[in-house]
Amino acid sequence: MEKQCCGTARCVGVGRLRRQPRHASPKSGRRGTASRVLPGTGAMRVALAVIGYLVLDPHRGLILANTPDTVLFRGQSEDWPLVPKIGRLVVDRPVVDAEKAILETFKQQSLPFLERAPLSDWEWLAIAQHHGLPTRLLDWTLNPLVALWFAVASPPSARRDGVVWVFQPNSDDFVSINHEGPFSGDRTKVFRPSHVAERIRVQAGYFSVHKYLEKERRFVPFDKIALYQSRLTKVIIARAAFADIRFRLDQYGVNYSTVFPGLDGLSRHIEWLHSFLGDEKNLRRSVADMRWEIPN
Repeated sequence: MEKQCCGTARCVGVGRLRRQPRHASPKSGRRGTASRVLPGTGAMRVALAVIGYLVLDPHRGLILANTPDTVLFRGQSEDWPLVPKIGRLVVDRPVVDAEKAILETFKQQSLPFLERAPLSDWEWLAIAQHHGLPTRLLDWTLNPLVALWFAVASPPSARRDGVVWVFQPNSDDFVSINHEGPFSGDRTKVFRPSHVAERIRVQAGYFSVHKYLEKERRFVPFDKIALYQSRLTKVIIARAAFADIRFRLDQYGVNYSTVFPGLDGLSRHIEWLHSFLGDEKNLRRSVADMRWEIPN
């Protein structure tokens, strides 16, 4: 059975990225909490912070010697619990039975839309998850800019900030797909999928595959698993910066058309290029430094 951590601020390191005066100094939070305020106000600093400040700064708890594929990112527009979609649904039967029935129906009806038939339940789950089917998988990525885009792609709702989660798995945290099934693992682990779909490739997709606790009838949120708490960091993305970051990411080539390759993603991107989202109406562009800004 997985051990659950206490849920307090000590369990997860928290970095806050907010608009501050240029000469603001870093602040340290209480013991067990890594809290800092980065100087400067630009979206460039936020993007670089997610890449460099988190991955390369040993004070964040991530070691310089790590190779890139040992650091995973997940972006969310709000700070929801890290629970897979199947664990958030109200289903018509026991959760595992419902999950297997949903996947079986997907197998029966999805083949005309696939370039090739998946070879295992792992491949089926990876494809199904990337197309919105409720599964026990939770999306992560190797690319911090993709994670940041998912956090800011839409305007913030209910005056809540976004988050980017950063996780450093160990070698024994990965599923052995040749020896473990997706429904029979002894704990929540990380799944490195084959590139069975274009979306998985372009999003540099990884997954956490969650253990269902039969006696408690629930999935433990990833951020509450004691085994992972020391290697999991949460970065808060200020809602006021969403629009600015969104435009900057587009300049880096991260947008609907690149994250969701195909005509649907292209159409969403073209629509965005010729219209304004709700938080973009007051956006202006500085001709001097070619930076998009939100007036205070």
